Amino acid sequence: MQDWFETVWQWLIDWPGEVSDYPVGEFTYRKRFRYKKRKPWVQQYKGFNAQNIADPKAQMEFVARVDFEPKQLLNKSEHKILLLLESIVRETNTGLRVMAQTSMGEIIKPKKGSASDYDCNLAYRSINSKRLDFVVINRFGTPVLAVEYQGYGHYRSRSFMRDAVKREVLRKANVCFIEVPKNYEALDLTERLRTLLRAHTKNSS
Repeated sequence: MQDWFETVWQWLIDWPGEVSDYPVGEFTYRKRFRYKKRKPWVQQYKGFNAQNIADPKAQMEFVARVDFEPKQLLNKSEHKILLLLESIVRETNTGLRVMAQTSMGEIIKPKKGSASDYDCNLAYRSINSKRLDFVVINRFGTPVLAVEYQGYGHYRSRSFMRDAVKREVLRKANVCFIEVPKNYEALDLTERLRTLLRAHTKNSS
């Protein structure tokens, strides 16, 4: 389905017609003008087709062109919270584990039968690329607590809306969620996390 949408999108970009409405599935795309300039990366790779990126052979070709290096998973502030979470989880001695930078699509999915397949697909695609700073999972691998560190970037408009989506999804999935402000007090955060995890341990026992 994604390949089909990309094909239609490219057709709309290249269409030389007047301003008009083009139906695409259940959506309508209003074409206001024709693009005269392609993006620099498109000009650099003549004949590049966006669909190729899903082809493992094409991926290997792209990867072969560059070198790679390790990237730091967490910054210093986030790493401190990771250490704090790990220490509290060990105290519970209940098989809890801490995961960092976890894709929401790997731990949460639309509830079957809660909506049409079409709506469930759109909802899943809306969260699949979003990541949670930290997730505490139980011994069965099910998420029980999500933690977001609200650094400077989280207060920008787009980041605020992304966080709002995360909050709503976690609320519906019945996964506890807390946000850690930039200038947090370590003792207060420790006590709050202990209370939440103890409550989970008590309820699951």
